[in-house]
Amino acid sequence: MKFEKTVSHLLWRVATAHKNHLEKRLDEVGLHGGQLFILFELWKRDGRRQVDLAKGLGIAAPTVNKTLLGLIEGGFVTRG
Repeated sequence: MKFEKTVSHLLWRVATAHKNHLEKRLDEVGLHGGQLFILFELWKRDGRRQVDLAKGLGIAAPTVNKTLLGLIEGGFVTRG
């Protein structure tokens, strides 16, 4: 069987198309993919501390800080 006909390859193509579509839509509103994960966490429970966001997402606190600054500058979140 050719690789292009395997389920793995087809799933990869669907996942790539979905990612590209999502990135295009996020760009239209001024967001990027990394910011989306922070927003999801804040939608689940607003008012979380940066350290708690970092721990929950498994990323470094400085990364959360930089991402939040971008979200604040874009008007997507406010400091509470």
